Amino acid sequence: MTFNSNAAIISDLYKEAYGFRPSAAWMKSFIEMSQVGQESLMDDLERQSDSEAEHEREREDRAYTYWSNQIYDMTITHNISFADAIRWDMQAEDAVGEISFYCFRRGLAYRCGDEISRLLKE
Repeated sequence: MTFNSNAAIISDLYKEAYGFRPSAAWMKSFIEMSQVGQESLMDDLERQSDSEAEHEREREDRAYTYWSNQIYDMTITHNISFADAIRWDMQAEDAVGEISFYCFRRGLAYRCGDEISRLLKE
């Protein structure tokens, strides 16, 4: 397998590691590297990607904890249901009816959308 023929894979891995795609100059220098150099760089990108994924999970967990505490506090303070608290919060976030956008605005993992949908139906 040659790395030169897998530019899309390298570009994807770089994006996972750094959040954006590599420049054309970076790709050119990668292609010009020896296979050993390419393998070493790919290992570094994989480690960075794994580290970034772990940081993202931690950020999402903190956001979920903050969000769920805030929603719970709203239910107690205003004597409303979880569904109403979420609706109010969605309205405050300008995300009425847009669960994916709401998750984005609140820093929640998109997988939380299923739980939010379920809570809204209760």
